[in-house]
Amino acid sequence: MNKIKYIIVFIIIIGAWVAWYYFWGREKPLDYETVSAKLGNISQEINVTGKIIPLDKVELAFEKGGRIVKINADVGDTVSRGWILAELDNSELLAEISQKKSQVKAEEARLEELKRGSRPEELKILEVKVENAKALLEDAEKNMIDKIQDSYTKSDDAIRNKIDQLYSNPRTKSPTLTVYDPGAYQTRQELETGRVVIEGILVEWNSELAGLVSSQDLSPALLNAKTRIGEINKFLEKIALLVNGLTPSSSLSQTTINTYRSDTATARANVNTALGNLTSADEKMRSAKSAVVLAENELFLKQVGAAVETISAKEAELEYAQASVASVLAQLQKLVLRSPINGIVSGTFAKIGEIIAANKVIFSLISDNEAEVEANIPEVDIAKIKKGDTALITLDAYGVDTEFEAELGMIDPAETIIEGVATYRATFQFLVPRTSSDPQSNSGVEGVKKDGRIKPGMTANISVKGPSRENVLVLPQRAVISKNGNRFVRVLNGKEIFETEIKTGLRGSDGNVEITEGLKDGDIVILFQK
Repeated sequence: MNKIKYIIVFIIIIGAWVAWYYFWGREKPLDYETVSAKLGNISQEINVTGKIIPLDKVELAFEKGGRIVKINADVGDTVSRGWILAELDNSELLAEISQKKSQVKAEEARLEELKRGSRPEELKILEVKVENAKALLEDAEKNMIDKIQDSYTKSDDAIRNKIDQLYSNPRTKSPTLTVYDPGAYQTRQELETGRVVIEGILVEWNSELAGLVSSQDLSPALLNAKTRIGEINKFLEKIALLVNGLTPSSSLSQTTINTYRSDTATARANVNTALGNLTSADEKMRSAKSAVVLAENELFLKQVGAAVETISAKEAELEYAQASVASVLAQLQKLVLRSPINGIVSGTFAKIGEIIAANKVIFSLISDNEAEVEANIPEVDIAKIKKGDTALITLDAYGVDTEFEAELGMIDPAETIIEGVATYRATFQFLVPRTSSDPQSNSGVEGVKKDGRIKPGMTANISVKGPSRENVLVLPQRAVISKNGNRFVRVLNGKEIFETEIKTGLRGSDGNVEITEGLKDGDIVILFQK
């Protein structure tokens, strides 16, 4: 009986030892995946989808609005350069031409009358005409003063009411910009310095307004006003760039940002309106001055009689009237829409009898020459390509077996936002072998020759060859760890793991990255560890 007990106890002890060894006593194997750093080739390749567009594509519109009376082409029609596509109603201009021609005849009659001499009654009429012209000039000068004062008022409101909410102590010599990008120190300094300059402009401008009277030469005041508005506009442009780049934070809500943007836009619009008003007032004043000069000249001609110089002046006025006729005839030509190229009508957007606005597109034309490919390159890939890079293009219409060689011709410097992602428009020109009959044979290929297979609107699959490296140390990108702006890998040496700082170069399209420093050929690097 005791023997059985000893056996049972022995078995229990052995089982306990086995269990302890299995769960705690033995060395557990490490569970990770490794890769060796090795020499190899690495390259970048950008793949995007684009669309074929014609090299020459124009959208045509009338410079003036009006009612369409003729349409001479439809979609699909082939037209030549100079072909009349459409015409607007020209009845008003024809009437104006008749009026201008009548003025020419009147000037001719006055010239003849001048040569005959003048009567006292005629001199009196001309004197009244001079007085009326001077009265209109005085009104125009008063209007100019009003517009100069209004431009100051709008500028003052734009800066001191709309923009000064972005500053503390804005009217002092040390304004502080309270809303800015912390990383844009130079921009902040420029805007603070600019506010001091603008304050000086406003103060000096206001002090000059009290001395404006219509009897003085207003040209210097007008020039100063335009110059000052120009400086204020430049300042507002910089403010617009600042507020449009703001993002919400704990101290700046989106509502506040929207208010800043709205006020800045209003300020710019008001200042531009003031500038436009000054220009209109200037034109009105110049016209009034011209009317005074003209009336005085007419009176002078009547007073001095048929002097040679007087007759010459009247002849000049006759030429001016004749030029007015020519000007209306030129406007009449603008009521006729002609094709600027040899091509095909791809769209018509108006009907006979329709009243259209100026600059509304009426026709679109495409050339029947070779096309190019347009694509949008994502911002993550834009640094990998440059003008002149070669590309291979396949068209969905012909499958992947038919390839076309192309060259990257242009990259738009301005971004295009597509579904929230910044992209950059690029165009590719097809390259084909140069024919032996081509007189220019300095190179093996040339851009853009006729190929009947390529048609506008086709979908193009583009593969752009980027930079490459040969016989360099490469490693899978997923083995690289980023910490605090530096890059590291975990190197396995025997059973020990060391974290080693590295420097990387080119990132390949296959998921590998070039290692420029920190590793050598054959080093074992951990990819993944459980």
